[in-house]
Amino acid sequence: MVNQVIPAEPFRDGQMGSFGGARYMLLTQYKFPDTYADNKKTASSDHDRMIMWDREKWKEIIDKYEPVMAGGFHHWLIHGSKKDLFNFTKDVMMIGNEPGGMTATTKWTGFRILGTVNPSGYPIYSFQLFAKARGSKTKVYSGMMAPNVKGYKEVRRYTNRFDLSDPYSPFGPYGKKHFGDWED
Repeated sequence: MVNQVIPAEPFRDGQMGSFGGARYMLLTQYKFPDTYADNKKTASSDHDRMIMWDREKWKEIIDKYEPVMAGGFHHWLIHGSKKDLFNFTKDVMMIGNEPGGMTATTKWTGFRILGTVNPSGYPIYSFQLFAKARGSKTKVYSGMMAPNVKGYKEVRRYTNRFDLSDPYSPFGPYGKKHFGDWED
């Protein structure tokens, strides 16, 4: 059976604040699928649950990555290096899981981080991991231009909708890093 991941909203600046409207908004992804077979492994959890399970472990992991969190936690989740964000996601996903369980023993190959603002205005960050088996034909994507992001085909078709002076548009200096490759 083929499973579809939850389609993410495209990134919209300012939507993770207390009056924001983010709901599963993609902050970043690296080698993450749109669809996957039942035999593939996935794991996901929200940061507020992780804090409830083990506040001290959450703080310990935050402290470990704080030196690379330029601009604060939210900014780093969007603009941080894929390597640091991938390692961070793997570390925080261990909170509430057994040391010898699937989360610890699986060789994860991709991740994505989503943001949602709950009705009380509190931001929730969702961390997801994916394990692609060697030789698998599952397509994986990095950046915003992916079929697991709502409206990506429309964005590709109407690229003139982007503000070319925006450094985070696909054409700005940070665009390639943030939006990913344009290849299908």
